[in-house]
Amino acid sequence: MPSTDLATALAGLQQAVQALSDVVQQLQARVGTGPAAGAATLAGGPGQSPMQGGGCGCGGGMGAVAGADQIGQAPPPKGANGAPAAAILGAAGAPEPMQSDKADKADKADDKASGLGEQMVAEAKKHLGAKYVYGAAGPDTFDCSGLMLYVARKFGIDLPHRASIQATKGTKVDKGDLKPGDMVFFQDGPEISHVGMYVGDGKYIHAPKTGDVVKISDLDDSWARSHFATARRMG
Repeated sequence: MPSTDLATALAGLQQAVQALSDVVQQLQARVGTGPAAGAATLAGGPGQSPMQGGGCGCGGGMGAVAGADQIGQAPPPKGANGAPAAAILGAAGAPEPMQSDKADKADKADDKASGLGEQMVAEAKKHLGAKYVYGAAGPDTFDCSGLMLYVARKFGIDLPHRASIQATKGTKVDKGDLKPGDMVFFQDGPEISHVGMYVGDGKYIHAPKTGDVVKISDLDDSWARSHFATARRMG
């Protein structure tokens, strides 16, 4: 390599070393008397990770670095893109949303579904004693799927007038997780043949058969227990 090129390369290297030295000195001046103290502060204190120290700037760690300007210390060193180094580190260490936030959202969704379900049960109970008529969907007579269709439409839920197709709508619910308003389906043969609505306390409201009326029955009686197929939550 020509001597002039070598001299130029050495001069560039010296400038880079000097720039790095300046950054280290700024950090030492900001956080303590030496490299060990600076590392401890950036990490949020002895024995803590950057996340534990408050990577988002709301606790120790990054918050201590960002606050140095308030006591007349040198301005924070800049990163490669011109942003303060503390801001870059803080963004990298920002925690994800807490699991409790996700749980809260799930609870609110459950509360909303429960509120709708209770209203649907109240509407269905208005028709207790109405006669069963095959193919009827209210307002005075019903068959099993007709009662579900009539109640659901009161709350903007569109259902077909066939129990086996209603059983494909909404969200599947385990029998042990039933809530008021969930629809319960029964199978007697190759396909779903009957539907009712869970009202709570192990009971459901339904329009059973010709010669009967809309009534509330026990979900644990021998017929319901042996023919139970699935449950769905609408809305």
